[in-house]
Amino acid sequence: MITTIQNMDKFDKILLNKLMEDAKISLKDLSSEINRSKSFTQYRLQNLNNKIIEKIYPLIDVTKLGFIPFDLYLKTKMNKLEESEFIEILKKEKKIFYIERLVGIFSIRISFFEKNINLSSDFIKDILKDFIERIDDVKINIISSLIKTNNGIFDNSLRKPYRLFENNKKIHLGRKELKILQILNKNPRFSIVDMSQKTKFSREFIKKTIKKIENEKIVVGYTIDIDIEKLGFMSKLMILKIKLCNKEDYKNFVNYLCSCFVVNTITTYYPNQLISLELIIRGNQEFRDFQVNILNKFSNLIEKIETLDYFDEQKYNYMDDLLEKILPEQNL
Repeated sequence: MITTIQNMDKFDKILLNKLMEDAKISLKDLSSEINRSKSFTQYRLQNLNNKIIEKIYPLIDVTKLGFIPFDLYLKTKMNKLEESEFIEILKKEKKIFYIERLVGIFSIRISFFEKNINLSSDFIKDILKDFIERIDDVKINIISSLIKTNNGIFDNSLRKPYRLFENNKKIHLGRKELKILQILNKNPRFSIVDMSQKTKFSREFIKKTIKKIENEKIVVGYTIDIDIEKLGFMSKLMILKIKLCNKEDYKNFVNYLCSCFVVNTITTYYPNQLISLELIIRGNQEFRDFQVNILNKFSNLIEKIETLDYFDEQKYNYMDDLLEKILPEQNL
């Protein structure tokens, strides 16, 4: 039974690292990576799925589907009952795919998609209208890029990061193609045969559609989320206010962040010159070392650092509402 990193052997660590790098990797290739039989590998995968892996999913670039991603940060002064009522209302909104409670300068972060900026303003006004007197501060940010660094947790190896939202060329998907994307979102490890049996589509059409989805970068990669607390890690959220600088300095800074093993996700925002970092750390010393390091190296770029603790996730539906409810309604 896996409950902590001490219970994991080299096979589990290799499997998790490989799945974080490419969750669609075949059982055959995974078996080769650990030099064990398919049955042994399948048993280990099942154990990891039951104990450590929370979700296997594709990284979908919603800008290619005609949407703009936003992060809404709120500082509230609600009591427990009011906050619970507010969050339950937010959970019902199909355009919201992520809600988390925070401890720090903000209380709640809400991630959502909208077709344009004007509609996003209307959407925010609508969801906040009944609670506006209980909200002290509102910060809305357009997500200009999201980078999953994909660094190895166990082997400290740097890999090519997954980048989303950096090229907003819209790609049209027909209804049958959208159905394939919905299935991939549910489980990227479904085989072509499984998809064909489920949809009654030909195997050739499914292969062609997946190739289109991947080549057009609607899906930029496949990865997993794991229960990091069971492995002895913790998460922190760091928000960096960046000084005005040239594009090259900014690019070099972001590339450096990609090379830091504690950085799991980098979110850049427009127009507020902000960068949000999700950090996966072993303890406060590792966190402090990272903060001191970037301040020393990039004092000319960093104007301010704010640190928040994650309290809990209230909603994370991995694009289910967008793919299954919003897009079909728009007759794509």
